[in-house]
Amino acid sequence: MPPTELRPLSLGELLDRAFQLYRGHFGLFVGISAVPQLGFVVILTLATILIGLVAGPGGAGAAGLLVLLVPVVVLGYVLATAFAQAATVFAVSEVYLGRPTGIRQSFSQVSGDVGAVVFAWIIIGLAMMAGLILLIVPGVIVLLVTALTVPALVIENLHARDAISRSMALTKGNWDRVFVIFVLVFVLTWVASFLFEIPFAALAQLLPAESGLHISLNILEQLGSLVAGVLVAPFGMIAFSVLYYDVRVRREAFDLQLLMQALGGPGSAGAPHTLPLGPE
Repeated sequence: MPPTELRPLSLGELLDRAFQLYRGHFGLFVGISAVPQLGFVVILTLATILIGLVAGPGGAGAAGLLVLLVPVVVLGYVLATAFAQAATVFAVSEVYLGRPTGIRQSFSQVSGDVGAVVFAWIIIGLAMMAGLILLIVPGVIVLLVTALTVPALVIENLHARDAISRSMALTKGNWDRVFVIFVLVFVLTWVASFLFEIPFAALAQLLPAESGLHISLNILEQLGSLVAGVLVAPFGMIAFSVLYYDVRVRREAFDLQLLMQALGGPGSAGAPHTLPLGPE
């Protein structure tokens, strides 16, 4: 999408544009979502096999190994998710601004941002926990005001704390749109689970646990969960990235900034995913 097409969007237009980007570049976004998730599945499978090999009769020896492997598996999942989200934001930015990109380029460009994304998640998670301990509402507010942290971090090349502060500034006055995106992602996740995961789980419950078909259905359930996650995960980051640009267009005349860069103005030599900050 050429920069000249950037303009303020209504909520309906914003969601429609997010769906258009997803449909128009389905292979790119699903590929980005799938690669780290498949890596995580490999780690989980190897951990499961290792536990099976080490465990003695009755499961002796498995408990200690499980304690060691659980943190590795959790860390693998967190890094995979952070990598996928950062790469998705980069890909959205390139596509949205009319620049070509691919799966490998998207991952390579954000490899240095993964640690900052995880650190930002830790800060946000602690803040949400504190908010939920006090009341549910403060925790929800934290979720809403930090929704644009990853787009701000990747696109503006910010540190974790700065990206959180930037998200808080950008989401001010846009909580309703952020909330609608979260609700839509939740609905899409439920629908995808209903289509790809729940049918196998329901059928498995009707069969004896020791039967081969029960085990096969459990495997299909896990695969369905993976497919559902891979399909839905990109949409949320696409929508939040579009919202990020929309807020900057509204508040910072970002479309004019890009036009000046295209004409050779200040900042035209910046890195592909490092764009100038506007006024707070």
